[in-house]
Amino acid sequence: MHPEELEIMNRIRLGDMEAYETVFRAYYSSLCLFAVRYLKRVDLAEEIVQDLFLTLWEKRSILSLETSLKSYLYRAVHNNALKYLQHQKVVEKHASQTINQMQYHADEPVHNLQSEELAGLVGKAFAAMPAKTKEIFDLSRNDGLKYGEIADKLGISVKTVEAHMGNALKIMREHLREYLPLVLIACIKFYSLFM
Repeated sequence: MHPEELEIMNRIRLGDMEAYETVFRAYYSSLCLFAVRYLKRVDLAEEIVQDLFLTLWEKRSILSLETSLKSYLYRAVHNNALKYLQHQKVVEKHASQTINQMQYHADEPVHNLQSEELAGLVGKAFAAMPAKTKEIFDLSRNDGLKYGEIADKLGISVKTVEAHMGNALKIMREHLREYLPLVLIACIKFYSLFM
């Protein structure tokens, strides 16, 4: 450490506000510019540098520098900026997880209500089908049989199976009008599996 810096630090240790202000004026602006490189925000850079000078004053009596005052100040700003950035990553990760959990739990009752409502409407639609249509729809949906297999099992043509399935889907559409986009996607996927 240069003799001038040593003298200034000794004066600061003794509570000399004038010596402290001299260091503050000499380094504040350049330290802020240095901190902006890491933090990309002037207000955060100023906060980091102000905190450093506050700590310097509060711990002046126990502060011991092995390098120059300038090196100490720049290293401290560098370390504090990196700590801040690491802390922000943790905060953002935690906030993101909290938001995701809140959204998941907030959607849960709505999802359960919609599922129950949809199941009730599907039941009503199934009950409204004629007996033969209901039987064919059940063989297709619950037993997983393809149209040809249903035709063989019931001794009817594939065209008849297709007609009954078309009727079943029409009844479903009528009963599930508000859920139509979701039902159509499901029916298309379901229909393509067995064709």
